[in-house]
Amino acid sequence: MDGKFRKTLNQAVVVIGKYLASNSKVVDYQTPNVLKEKLDLTLPDKGVALEELIPIVESYALL
Repeated sequence: MDGKFRKTLNQAVVVIGKYLASNSKVVDYQTPNVLKEKLDLTLPDKGVALEELIPIVESYALL
């Protein structure tokens, strides 16, 4: 693994760890329609740069 990838992966783990530490719920059930409104699951033609990945992970952790 190169350093840039490792750094991004570590940042993602920190975001997920903070989310898990602050959330006592194991499951916060939401209906498929609610999730469909909240999540953009379309696949773009081009991927995102590693630097853009962490804000995406953070946005999903806040749902």
